[in-house]
Amino acid sequence: MHAFGVEEAGIVEADALWVSMCDVSEAPMLKRARRQAGRRPLIMGGFEGWMWRPWLAWADAVVVGEGWEFMEAWGRDPDEAMSLPCVATTGGRSPVPSSLVRWDLAPLVCTPGHRRYLYLAARGCHRRCAFCLSGHCQQHKVNDEARLVEVARVVRARKSRLTWVTNDSRGLPPAPVDVHSVTAADYMDDPKAYKAGLVRIGVEGWTDACRAKLGKPLTDARLREVVQALKQWKQPAQLYLMADYPGWSYDMLPALMDAIGQDTGSIPPLFLKVTYFDPCPGTPMGDAAITGQWCDTMEMFARLGTHNHRVRLWGTRSRARSAWRAMMHRCTPEQAIDAPAEPKDTNTAESFDTWRAGLSDSMSHNLDGATSEWAKMRD
Repeated sequence: MHAFGVEEAGIVEADALWVSMCDVSEAPMLKRARRQAGRRPLIMGGFEGWMWRPWLAWADAVVVGEGWEFMEAWGRDPDEAMSLPCVATTGGRSPVPSSLVRWDLAPLVCTPGHRRYLYLAARGCHRRCAFCLSGHCQQHKVNDEARLVEVARVVRARKSRLTWVTNDSRGLPPAPVDVHSVTAADYMDDPKAYKAGLVRIGVEGWTDACRAKLGKPLTDARLREVVQALKQWKQPAQLYLMADYPGWSYDMLPALMDAIGQDTGSIPPLFLKVTYFDPCPGTPMGDAAITGQWCDTMEMFARLGTHNHRVRLWGTRSRARSAWRAMMHRCTPEQAIDAPAEPKDTNTAESFDTWRAGLSDSMSHNLDGATSEWAKMRD
């Protein structure tokens, strides 16, 4: 910000409050900022800005896309910044997202209390999965290779760890990083290029037919090859899976177990993370209904663990909590104000039904798919 003539100040002295909201669960932070701002402008940005409509319940404006143009314009004249096409306001025109990335100004961030650094290496994703906003809202762009190589050298010289901030590791130079987010196809092209503390691969669908419909054409046979390659290269990995997407059934578990394959060893670990389907507005599946099917991940782990000793299962957010996320993204600003807080329950069989029974008709309606308020406003 200082490069654009914008100075940071305490909340009391500031002329305006800026809030970066990366996830819908940070809604309480935005509400708190509204109270702190009083009559001063409250500007919201961050990844949640792509789903801007409900957040106008508290923010005076939402910056959609990258924030560099907005910051630079604000340094010249706040009114100029507020009039940019990428700024959404109540009653204003639909925003045109900003895609400008000032790679040269991206900071190398050291996480508090750790010898680990974060650096913005790329934006977007070269895949366009039917449910995911990253590949649909952001053009895939990679930071300058020479700059990335230098960052990796500096972190290595400090005997620290490095994580690239990116959704897609394609096009990044080889570097000793903590985590690589990579597609199965890219990993299989050159496993050595993605040697890391952890490799993250989105599998999502439990069968190859489901994966094809989700925009992830990964066959069962190919998935088995990926799992075996991870073992061969002694590479710890995290496979992402979804539950309750259109066409999903827990009865698909035997097919998934067969695709992962058997393994009597316990290393390298194969972490599975199951998240419930949370369609993002603006994607091909953005208006899909939330049906509330339950995935018994404890039983799933027991069955997988006897089949493949490498498998570990990470904790799963409850179906109600995931459904709340989709509901909030489909809210109008007026609905967002009256929306219930994020539920705090655990992943139990009755989670969704109990939570939905307490919703108003308007809020419950937002879970029903193409008839959601978002869909009607978009059309």
